[in-house]
Amino acid sequence: MKNKFALIFLVCLLFSATAKGENENKITLSVGAGAITQNSIYQSEDKYETFSVPAVNLRYDNFYINYDEIGYDLYNQDGMKLGLIGKIHLGYDSDDLKDEYEAMEDRDFDFHLGLKTTYNYENFKFVTFATGDISGKSDGKTLGFEGSSRYMLINRRLYFIPAAGITYVDGNYVDYFYGVKGSEAVSGGINGGSEYRGAGDLIYGLKGTFSFIYSRDLSFQWINGVKLYGGNINNSPIVRKDYSVYTGLVVTYRFL
Repeated sequence: MKNKFALIFLVCLLFSATAKGENENKITLSVGAGAITQNSIYQSEDKYETFSVPAVNLRYDNFYINYDEIGYDLYNQDGMKLGLIGKIHLGYDSDDLKDEYEAMEDRDFDFHLGLKTTYNYENFKFVTFATGDISGKSDGKTLGFEGSSRYMLINRRLYFIPAAGITYVDGNYVDYFYGVKGSEAVSGGINGGSEYRGAGDLIYGLKGTFSFIYSRDLSFQWINGVKLYGGNINNSPIVRKDYSVYTGLVVTYRFL
């Protein structure tokens, strides 16, 4: 499966050489940093966790990198984009879990490759994506949709950007990030000594971002959101909550 995804990626890159869009020969770069605080859905020692956010946004021709994704636009015309994307899904360090879950092994991050479509209509944006793990960690797949809008609050300075989305994650994804292996269950007495294998499920998301443009180059983003997890995830013995609420601040400076 990993080789199939890599082959599709290479074929699409070759095809895209004849389908360059409106961003050709343009380069932009902004760099910043921030922090996000959220409640952990896992049975961790700390109910809340704070982590830094490197805010790097780079685009060169059809290639781009941002804080949670790398991508390459195969088609970009008339408000419609089709592109290849790569995304990392973070796991957890078992040392952060409560003592009764010390038998759990670490879950390393995986790396997904897939396709993404973006459609812009006036101040609305609609995104769909389909990805699959090529790292061999989870062997999971995701399929999702997100809609967002942009509203100006103060004379081209302050904007409010609400967004809502839904993501389907398959059974392999649920097993890797939220499941309990048989060896872990027996060794630690977790889940009555029985493994936990969840079927595919849905993750819902709501987000509201306030974006303040201080100058042409300097901007601030205050991000607030919530994620809701389906029953196959929530029923896992290592999951504490069926939701995660987060808030964070990111500062970026545009160089190019």
